[in-house]
Amino acid sequence: QTGGQQSHRSGTSNTMTKKPRVLQKRNGKAINSTQRPEKGFNLKTFLLISITAFFTWLFSSYLHGSISFNPKHHPLDFLPTQLIQSSDSGKFSMPQPFDTKAHENSGIQIQKGGLIDYSDYTGPSKVFTKFEHPFPCFEGEKQLMRMTPAHEGILFHRPMKTGSTTLTGIVLRLVHNRGQQQYGFDKCKHRSIHGTGLKFEFGKRDKTKSFLFSIIREPQARALSQVFHFQISVGQNEPTDKYLKEQLLTNVNYMHYFVDLGTRNYTLDVQGDKEKLAQMIGYKSAREHKVAIDKSAPEEKRKYERSMKHFRKFGGARSVHDLIGDILDDYDLILIMERMDESLVAFQMLLNLTTKEILYTRARSGGSWSNGFPERPCLYIRPSFKSPGLTKYLASDDWQNHIAPDVQFYKAAHKSLDRTIEYLGREAFSENLSTFRAALKLAAKNCEGRIRSMCSSGGAKIFPVNTTCYFWAEGCDHDCIDELDL
Repeated sequence: QTGGQQSHRSGTSNTMTKKPRVLQKRNGKAINSTQRPEKGFNLKTFLLISITAFFTWLFSSYLHGSISFNPKHHPLDFLPTQLIQSSDSGKFSMPQPFDTKAHENSGIQIQKGGLIDYSDYTGPSKVFTKFEHPFPCFEGEKQLMRMTPAHEGILFHRPMKTGSTTLTGIVLRLVHNRGQQQYGFDKCKHRSIHGTGLKFEFGKRDKTKSFLFSIIREPQARALSQVFHFQISVGQNEPTDKYLKEQLLTNVNYMHYFVDLGTRNYTLDVQGDKEKLAQMIGYKSAREHKVAIDKSAPEEKRKYERSMKHFRKFGGARSVHDLIGDILDDYDLILIMERMDESLVAFQMLLNLTTKEILYTRARSGGSWSNGFPERPCLYIRPSFKSPGLTKYLASDDWQNHIAPDVQFYKAAHKSLDRTIEYLGREAFSENLSTFRAALKLAAKNCEGRIRSMCSSGGAKIFPVNTTCYFWAEGCDHDCIDELDL
């Protein structure tokens, strides 16, 4: 969620009761009972710490020697690439969500902004097909936002800073209305809270009794948004070029979508292979390779660290295109924030929903207020920006290599959406899209001034009982949309 993670029970938060401090006397001196007494030298503790430190160093040395990559190569260079060719090509616009302009190649209305070309993408893409089973509604749990594994129901995998709050509002309205109106449940079973695909065990789901989908965003914009939300707005750090660069280069932004959306548990057994791996990439031994890494510049060390993460998570036999193919196979739809309206119409047609069921009003974004901590109940979300220095760095090979795998996945999602539109029929799709956009205007007009989230437009706290939301700041527009006669 946004600021502090509160209790997942609607409208409540966990509180800690502090124990009273009790003064005691020790050596004739008053002390606080919550403080530990000073201790002298302890040989047993010293030996334990020394042994632990030694084995930590030993394991680290083994690991660095075991998984070796030439720092002169891009981390993906060594990996085999399995290509699934697609004849689709085109350009799309970005990054202002929900603001539209004509798609140059397809005639579909999508978002305004600078053009990014994905016609050079040669990796896997997928035609997402219609759900040919009964609507996957099963009785939902009492708790609204469950974080436990789920193998059936409406399963929305929710990455951070991708427009997921808006989509969560649609999901919550859908599962409540379908559950109550057609199945006699308070709500259908669903998942719509942050967490990895592995954590929720989506790889074990019953594909005949579940619909699994997610939403992604242009990787650089997503990374900047996350840093400005959590490190700048929540953490209250100054957005200097140096600080932003440090935060952007964390491992969280390397292969972010693969770790977040992935549902498969890849393993790698490198026992006995460290020497072979080093030789395959031009070194006489793993030790020689490690020495070369240690002497490398920071950018080269980052390439090595990225390679290490890839091996640990996905194994040496899985190329980026292999992993993209796996994720596409495992999901029923990947939506794109910069093409929100098109994505939602595809969602509608694949799951046979009504126009009303996919309506939305735009949720919070940079420049607005979000729920936070008890001591800071409303947080101002500073809009992200790029200074000239940061703009120059974002164009560098160092950064572009860092987000390269996610960019590949992003392009795969665009091609897959294009192919899915063709599968659904461009004429029928365009008609549904026009109907949807007309209904969006009605929803915006009917909801204007009526939505109350956890924070006012001026940053004042609104108590949960006075909001119009299902939970936190989720689905705050459900009443004003539900009353539309469409």
